[in-house]
Amino acid sequence: MVCSDMKRDTLFGPCGHIATCSLCSPRVKKCLICKDTVQSRTKIEECVVCSDKKAAVLFQPCGHMCACENCASLMKKCVQCRAVVERRTPFVLCCGGKGMEDEAADHDDDDDDDDDDDDDDDDDDDDDITSGNIPALQRDKDNINVNADVQKLQQQLQDIKEQRLPHRGDGQAEVGRCELIGNANT
Repeated sequence: MVCSDMKRDTLFGPCGHIATCSLCSPRVKKCLICKDTVQSRTKIEECVVCSDKKAAVLFQPCGHMCACENCASLMKKCVQCRAVVERRTPFVLCCGGKGMEDEAADHDDDDDDDDDDDDDDDDDDDDDITSGNIPALQRDKDNINVNADVQKLQQQLQDIKEQRLPHRGDGQAEVGRCELIGNANT
């Protein structure tokens, strides 16, 4: 959010918001989302359970983000500190997006309810995608970020080409001349 060059990957404590990349986070004294004083900064790493995806769910009340969405939905305790998980907050909400938190402890008391809740959550996700809520918006943000990254890389490539190759007055690069000079020196 500060430099816009990299994706958000730093969890601020104690508020639990993700507003900057790890390079910009030391410069931030107050959370850019809630304006609370930042007391800790934690770089979000890969899921400690499966190691396949990046951690994407904030456990409450401990405030750890150490599991991806798939693994977090199966947990009753935080794998980092073993505290009972009362709420799960998805990555999008930690970034200031709108949505609903998962009240984990209230639903996890009965194993039979877990299966029913998971089915309901899947149906809600489908509704969100078709109605244009958070998942579709997040997908659009990712596409915009990718397009911006591609444009930035193309511009950097063009800048490098312009710096490396001498130009003639007509705008053509003098590649042949450079090769001849290089060959003459050997």
